[in-house]
Amino acid sequence: MCYYPNWPYYRTGLGKYSVRDIDPSICTHFIYSFAVLNQNSLIMEVYDTWVDIDLGGFAQFIALKKQYPSKKFLIALGGWNDSRTNKYSNLLKDASKRATFVSEAVKFIQKYGFDGLDLDYEYPAYEQSSSEKETFTAWCKELREAFDPYGWELTAAVAAGKDKIDAGYDVPEISKHLDAIHIMSYDLHGSWEDTVNHHAPMTASDPEDFLTVDYAVKYWLERGCPKEKLVVGIPTYGRTFTLESTSSTGIGAPASGPGNMGLITGQQGFLGYQEVCMLLDEGGWTVSKATDGSRGPYAYKGNQWIGYDDVQTAIQKAQYVLDNDLGGAMFWDLPSDDFNNRCGTGRYPIISAVHDTLTAHADTP
Repeated sequence: MCYYPNWPYYRTGLGKYSVRDIDPSICTHFIYSFAVLNQNSLIMEVYDTWVDIDLGGFAQFIALKKQYPSKKFLIALGGWNDSRTNKYSNLLKDASKRATFVSEAVKFIQKYGFDGLDLDYEYPAYEQSSSEKETFTAWCKELREAFDPYGWELTAAVAAGKDKIDAGYDVPEISKHLDAIHIMSYDLHGSWEDTVNHHAPMTASDPEDFLTVDYAVKYWLERGCPKEKLVVGIPTYGRTFTLESTSSTGIGAPASGPGNMGLITGQQGFLGYQEVCMLLDEGGWTVSKATDGSRGPYAYKGNQWIGYDDVQTAIQKAQYVLDNDLGGAMFWDLPSDDFNNRCGTGRYPIISAVHDTLTAHADTP
């Protein structure tokens, strides 16, 4: 499951990314991100009409189906920014508005030719009414019933944190209606905290530390999600910090804020893997790798600190998917990987490594 966000189109130079940069061979599902919810009508609408419509983003994305008919091309609704208002809460609490949303969503998907919808409301009952746990389930059921005659897929990107899972998801019920459940098992730590930590660790030494990939997976399974529907999120980017002191650099070291913005992504506290590998190639960085497989590497230079997943970590997570008979792997996102081989290890090194690991297993009798 590979997410394609449309905004990297606006990047300049070699970091610019559009539909034409997608390699359709490396994923089974591609998810165009995002459509949004109209504040007034509470129906799904195009977010960036210039990129998505005028420049042909939707059309080019769907055209890939002709060459790769076995692949699925979905549209995602929501995202973090779109979820920060009360409009989803207003939609979910009103059965008639949900009915209108569903009927209009069918028209939207038919009009543009997508193969289904990914719900990326972050998160039910988070900062809103506790009733959303029930109404989100109803929304999934209503969409499922409307999509079945067309054979469309319905998936959802869901929280990895225990508190958000407990508050927002009736796991057994939504699992009945969703084809796949994508755990956002990344951003578990970041520069909003005052100490450095890897943002997508596999495990933690503290049994009370719930912010790990392994805990999230096991908790979703314990709550009633079928293994074959559970998809593990793997980041193609790192989270960065500015160290408070260059003499304290390990996990848990004090941080004074986010790391410097990257030359490609232009965002403090965040670096795409392409930016990470280019920085490491410059030299002067100290890289720490966990010998027990508990996390991906982190690197520091001066007062800058990066925690990220590398190719080895991605392969480890792919093997974890296989070992636990899970549904697959999901990536946020395509343009954050080294999509144009600027680091010399091939295009999409992280996603390709997972693809190769999973497909090798699938080809084994």
